[in-house]
Parts: sequence; structure tokens; C-alpha cells
Amino acid sequence: MLANAVYAAAYTLEINSPSLETAVFRLKIEYMGNAFVPVFWFLFARAFVNETRRMSLRRLVSLSLVPIVTVALMWTNERHGLIYRSLRIADPEGPLSILTSDGARGLWYWVNTSYLYVLLFVGTVSIIAQLSRSSGKFRGQMVTTSVAILLPWIGHLVLIMDLAPLGLDTTPFLTTISGALLAYGIGRYSLLDLAPIAREAVLDAIEDGVIVIDLKGRFVDANKAAKAAFSVVAEAEEGSEIRDLLEPLGIGPGGGPREFTTGSGGAVRHYSIASVEIRAGGGEPRGTAVIVHETTETVELLARLERLVATDELTQVYNRRHFFELAELELDRARRSGAPLSFAMLDLDNFKRVNDERGHAAGDAALVSVCSACRAVLRSTDMLCRYGGEEFVVILPDAAPETALETMERVRRSIETTTIGFGNGDFSVTASIGVAGSAGPPYLELEEYLKRSDSALYRAKAEGRNRVSPYRGHEPSRPRGGGRPT
Repeated sequence: MLANAVYAAAYTLEINSPSLETAVFRLKIEYMGNAFVPVFWFLFARAFVNETRRMSLRRLVSLSLVPIVTVALMWTNERHGLIYRSLRIADPEGPLSILTSDGARGLWYWVNTSYLYVLLFVGTVSIIAQLSRSSGKFRGQMVTTSVAILLPWIGHLVLIMDLAPLGLDTTPFLTTISGALLAYGIGRYSLLDLAPIAREAVLDAIEDGVIVIDLKGRFVDANKAAKAAFSVVAEAEEGSEIRDLLEPLGIGPGGGPREFTTGSGGAVRHYSIASVEIRAGGGEPRGTAVIVHETTETVELLARLERLVATDELTQVYNRRHFFELAELELDRARRSGAPLSFAMLDLDNFKRVNDERGHAAGDAALVSVCSACRAVLRSTDMLCRYGGEEFVVILPDAAPETALETMERVRRSIETTTIGFGNGDFSVTASIGVAGSAGPPYLELEEYLKRSDSALYRAKAEGRNRVSPYRGHEPSRPRGGGRPT
């Protein structure tokens, strides 16, 4: 269980690694734990079935030779590829840094795996043979122990057979359940003299919180992680009623996996919980182990990814993709409520000249300053989006074209009077704007409103730039191939 704890802790760090190099380094630390699990399992099974003959140092070294070589080869894998010929993060944009070898595993990987299962098989057969000869309390003790320690290997088989979602290694998570079962074995069967060590290694070394509750909803036990996360658990006495204290947090026996949040402001923490029913040897329920896993980092990462997907990296306004989503939502809302809706297309004048004469860094600074100038004037309900290059589009909910014209005129003046500070001298830019919309509920599709605002923008460019033009009907379309005047 201590070796499993090293494995679980290193894997938890691995899937939250900021880079491939960090993930591979933490994978190497994992091997320092999981490579020796089969050896310790074999020794544990040997002692558990009352094998009293002392193992010689030579045999112990021989038994550990494959894991020692495995760890050494893993730490030098880049030189020979005997364990992994290649490693990469399966989905660099995903919420977790899950390593994959794409099946490119070296020869020693299979040697180590085969050795692992040989020792596992020998130890398991030894316990099964002992089970057939034991009865009563001792048999229940062994069954509980066998199931608890076999669970992580089920996770390993799932990993080897590529059955886990996203290629996730479920072994550390099943180890959590294994720890809960061992805690049950400690309480129910006084699990030999190894019980205190097993609990220390499994329950207190893992990062997930484990709370054990009996059938009447009374507190039985909890590990350090659970007590550190929830003061009510740390203060609860064994046998005390904790249902009323935990249920407001969404924690309690029964039910499927679920999520909850604690704290407020900058101290918000997110958790997911799952309940594991604990049953005795005859199948009757004995209690519940509640496993609490903190997901704060994952939730915050997903929120950040959502913002990145919807936001232009340079200007920090909505991007083109998100604009279409927002525009369709606003069209639907306006049609249902009967409210007016307008769109404005904005393009910076002579922007190519800024890039050519002052450099693209100056152009980027101008785009950022223009967005700031727009936000200073637009209403909180208006949505500014970067449509492409130096072109922007504004969604103006509850605004008829006349109102939108007034708003965009203020925007135009704000842009015109904004001084853009840059290394080779301050400068300013102007913008041409086209407005189209409906005084009542929208009756056209989004594409038509964009065409109309674009046509109005083209006319503003043609009439001298730095002005706001409304759509007047039967506007000339943008010339094919030539674009609009810059």
C-alpha cells in the first residue's frame, strides 16, 4: 500500500503537469512505486498464508532484480527506449495531461508487465488456497484483504487494454476504494498486526478524502485529507451523528457520483464525491465509504479553456466563433420578447498603413486601444467581437437602428480621440462603421443583417471614412475580389 501510495501521488501530479517534460519526470517517480508493488504483494501473500521460512537475502535481491532494472531503465529511457519508444500528451488542449505511448512500448515494458502478473498470480493463488482451508473471522479477513488489493490491478488491466476513458490510468483511483475496504477490514476483522501500517499508508497517504459512515449515518472514521478539507469531519467524534452537518455540503451516504462547492470569493473549492457501499462477507450492508476528490484545479482549468475558446487572445474581446453563437442567441431572444436588435460592423481606416509604417507591434497596440475605447462607451449589454483582422462587429440588444447609430457615433468619436502610446511615437486611428438592424422584433436571418451592416460600412468607406452610416436599402455590395476601401 505504501508503494501504491507513491504511485497514486505521482500519478495525480502527472495528470496535472504543465508540460510534457514534467509529466515524464513524474512518470519516472511513479515507477519507483508501481514497479515494486508485485514484489511486496508476493511477500505479503507469503506471510499472510503463514509461510514461516525466512527468505534469504539472495532470494530477496533476485526477487527485486526486475523492478530494480525497470526503475533504472525508466530513468534512462530517453537513451534506449526499452520501456517507451515515444511519449506524448494525448490531448494538449484537454483538462488533464494524460501521457500516451501510442502503443510504442519497448521490450522491457512487456518483460516487467509479465513479471508483475506472474508474482500477482502466485500471490493470489496462495491466498485462494488458504481461503479454501480457513473459516469464520479469519476467512472474512482474507476475503476483504484480497478484494481490496486486487482492485488496483483491475485498474491496471483496464489501462493495458486501453479501455479507460481518455487513456486515464484508473489504478490510483481504485486504490482509494481499496483503502476504504482495508479500513473496513481493520474495523471489522482487526486485520493482523499490519492493519495500522496499511491504514497509514493507504488512507492517510492518498490525497482524496475518505469518510466512513455506518448504516445509521454515524461517523466511523476519516483520513487526514478529509479532516483537512472539512473542519466538521476533523471535529466529529466517532459514533456522532454527522448527517445534518454534511448534507448541506452534498455529502452523505447513497446516491451516485456528484459534485459540490464550498467557500466563497477567492476561496471557492470544488469537489466530486462518490459513495461506496461496504458489505460483509454474507452480502449484508455494513456502512458506506464516501470518497471526496478535490476538482478545483480541473474546474478552474476548464473555465479558463472556455474563456480561451470564446475570447480573442490579443484584444480579449469575443472572437468570431463566439460571435455567431451570441448573435443567434440574441436573435432568438429578441424574436421571443419582441425587442429591437441591431448590429454594427466596424473597420479601422488605413490600418495597413499603420502596420507598414510602424510595424505589426504598433498595429497590435492599436487594436487593443481601440477595444478599450469601444468598451468605455458601449453599454454593459452590448457585445464587442473581433470579426477578423482590424474588423469588429457589435451586437446591440434592445436597440433600434436609430439608437444604435447614436451609440456607434459615440464609439467612433472615442476611437478618434484615443491616443495610442508606442515606442516610436504616439499616434491615433479612425474607424468606419456600418449599422443595420430592426426597430421591432428581428425578421431577417443573421446573415442578412451582417450583409446589410457590411454594405453600410462599405458606403462609409467610400464616402470618406471615419463616419457611421446606416443601412438605407439597396446598398451596393462589396466589390468582388477587391474588398472594401481600407
